[in-house]
Amino acid sequence: HDRYFVEKLAGHLLVFEEGGVHYYPYGYERYCQNKKAETALVEEKKTETKPKKTFTTPLKERSRLERAIAKSEEKIALLEEKLGGLEEELNLQENAADYLKLSALQEEIEETQTALDIAMGEWESLHEQYERLLAE
Repeated sequence: HDRYFVEKLAGHLLVFEEGGVHYYPYGYERYCQNKKAETALVEEKKTETKPKKTFTTPLKERSRLERAIAKSEEKIALLEEKLGGLEEELNLQENAADYLKLSALQEEIEETQTALDIAMGEWESLHEQYERLLAE
């Protein structure tokens, strides 16, 4: 329970694990550091995958980008429509006295605006890829 006490008392460790018993000629603190590093390395190797080789033709890539751009434009249109409706509701006279509703509407407007900014950034990125593909 007291790590300082254990670190000062134990200069060597015998660790009983599922695979057997392991001897470590150092203290508990260093053992914990090594275990964390080992776990991080194992996790990194798990997430590290070899890139899958894809063989796409320029025509396939072009049609994929066109579909992605169209989908992105639809998303932007929906978000702009939602934003317009929220702003209209915010400006209604009956909502002027209800500060709770106004603050909720303002928060939703900000969230929608953030989503719209992200969608526009994605659209710009896709459009740049498309233009580079056409230039090749």
